Amino acid sequence: MILREQLKELRGKYIKVGSRMAFWYCQICDDNIEKVLDKLSKKEHKRITTKLEQTTTELNNFEEIWKKRVARTISRKKGGHKRIIEDHVKKDIKYYLAELKEKGIKLKKDEKKELIEQLTKEYTKKYKKEFGKEHNKQLRELKTIILPHKKEEYYTKLTNKYNQYTKLVKNFKPYLERKVKEVYNSIVDENTVIVKVTGYEEGKYWDQEEYDKENNPYKVGDKIRIIEMKDEPQYSGREGVIKFIDSLGQLHGTWGGLAVILRTDKIERCSND
Repeated sequence: MILREQLKELRGKYIKVGSRMAFWYCQICDDNIEKVLDKLSKKEHKRITTKLEQTTTELNNFEEIWKKRVARTISRKKGGHKRIIEDHVKKDIKYYLAELKEKGIKLKKDEKKELIEQLTKEYTKKYKKEFGKEHNKQLRELKTIILPHKKEEYYTKLTNKYNQYTKLVKNFKPYLERKVKEVYNSIVDENTVIVKVTGYEEGKYWDQEEYDKENNPYKVGDKIRIIEMKDEPQYSGREGVIKFIDSLGQLHGTWGGLAVILRTDKIERCSND
């Protein structure tokens, strides 16, 4: 996809980009590069500062936060145990009612409701006893082994995040103070930012691909000879007919599987005779 088409597709959308792409969008989308870079710097600084504040708060209130996480985990475990019992009870009641139906025993609505209530109590008591020991064992394991280990992992994760964002905030360098070459030629993950594409189409050509596409002197059906194909010496001297031209202006034809790129390859037109 050429640059003009990319910006047209992305216009008005927010996209996540690295510092290299942020600089690229600034060049394309706004004449006032310094103003845009300053905005991006402030936005990025606010993002990592907010992350640091959030992580610091979590660490300062770690025990309280962890107690709530433990309570939620145990509640989900107990709820899961309860649902297992309910599923078994429903299944047994279904089978019991099916047996009555096969025997030709018909129940009135009130009788059926009363029977279901009675069976629910009986089966619930049965399965509580049957699954109770295993459930209690799992709960003890959760409280004494699994959760303490998870607590340690969670604390380590928070500490790492705190150290990471502390370092980022301390060493933060605004885009305007960085060397343009470094910003443009490298993707710095920790400096990822969100930008909104607001570019407009100016000038006839935005990139080489668009120029090649619109200034292609060849058409489908033309016969060509490959004088030189970049990094593919075996294609030199081959002839073939152009079968189609893709959206990038590259030529595909009967000379082989590789496309001819006008910007890098040398070709000449042949007689169709």
